[in-house]
Amino acid sequence: MASEPIERAWRERCYACFRPRAECLCDSLPRIENRTPILVLQHRRESFHAFNTARMVRHSLVNSQFLVGHIRGIAEQLRLEPGAALLFPGESAEVLADMPVDQRPRQLVVVDGTWHQAKTLVRDIPALAALPRVRLRPAEPSRYRIRREPHIEALSTVEAVVDALRTLEPELRGGDELLAAFRRMVDRQADHPKLESARRSLNRQRQTIGNIPIALVRRWADIVVACGEVAEGGRDAAGRPSLARDATSLEAGSSASHPPASQPLASQPQASQPLVWIAERLATGERFVAVAHCHKPPAERFLRHLELPAAAFLAGESLEEIRNRWRAFSRPSDYLVVFHPGMAKLAATLDSGQSRPLILKAVNVPTLKPHRELETLLPALGIAVPEPWHPGRAARRLVLTAALAKQLHDWVSFHGEDTSSPG
Repeated sequence: MASEPIERAWRERCYACFRPRAECLCDSLPRIENRTPILVLQHRRESFHAFNTARMVRHSLVNSQFLVGHIRGIAEQLRLEPGAALLFPGESAEVLADMPVDQRPRQLVVVDGTWHQAKTLVRDIPALAALPRVRLRPAEPSRYRIRREPHIEALSTVEAVVDALRTLEPELRGGDELLAAFRRMVDRQADHPKLESARRSLNRQRQTIGNIPIALVRRWADIVVACGEVAEGGRDAAGRPSLARDATSLEAGSSASHPPASQPLASQPQASQPLVWIAERLATGERFVAVAHCHKPPAERFLRHLELPAAAFLAGESLEEIRNRWRAFSRPSDYLVVFHPGMAKLAATLDSGQSRPLILKAVNVPTLKPHRELETLLPALGIAVPEPWHPGRAARRLVLTAALAKQLHDWVSFHGEDTSSPG
């Protein structure tokens, strides 16, 4: 019975730091007299998480405010001071340490929750989305090893706030003591016997959610999204017969009814070749566009299907030219993201099957299952889709495929495992 008081202490919680009473942090947290107001917006679901570090910020920082709730509640209560900036990583965010002193934030807004929750708050609260953004340049990755961060700039809330205050108020004291308390919490939890059991259980689980390809997260720099069209009489992206055949032919010097054996045409279903091929490397924005040359432009009704003018095909390239440019654009490390398996087969006609396709239609996520077409899938998921950056149906479907790939990337990175958290 001697262990009963200890077990009770573990079950009971301190409602200041929300740790078990046996692991209460409150006495080890310093009092920090910061000048810069810190406003923490915390997603309601994060507020009772045992490992949430925003409570440490709230307990320690004299000049700090907290808003806790869902999107609508936070938006209604949000009051920003002049000169406020959002601490949130991204391409548009300025590095805080690189900013002139007189241009640095006079109020720092921090979003606390899982990365999925944080991104949702920033996206859906107009006042937050309109704020200028600043980011950190951490000297080392997060020490928050009990909740994995997706990249080096992703710190726990307490680490991020201390790092920012070291730039804004270099003379401020207490930051080292606050981080020391944070690290003691992490170390003690990491040594807990239940954690190793949980790790073994996690390792037995699948690496992806609903068989979403893990390369969408781990190899983002190598992701190329592609989409194409075949000539009439070939196969569409789903592998189904395309519109009825006519005399349309590609650069071959012959009609579709008598193609030379050495140059099969896209009008042949058994050897479909691209009439249009368009792609984008998502990490860098590099783009590829190719339109095959036709001696005779496609029929008017097929042009309407392609959403391209006849002039585009009269001025197009030979298949050999397209293949050579595609080989120069592609890299051995690339993963080719397509929606339908038929599109992967179409890509194989350009690179002799060297590409490694990731087929998004095969993803087994319940919210995707009812939708077989890109045009209905993305609006149903509430995914914002940018305008196509090139004319034509293939370009329009490319941006849909790219938007879906990015959404799946975010699900796995920030939501699917629900272990990546800034707080």
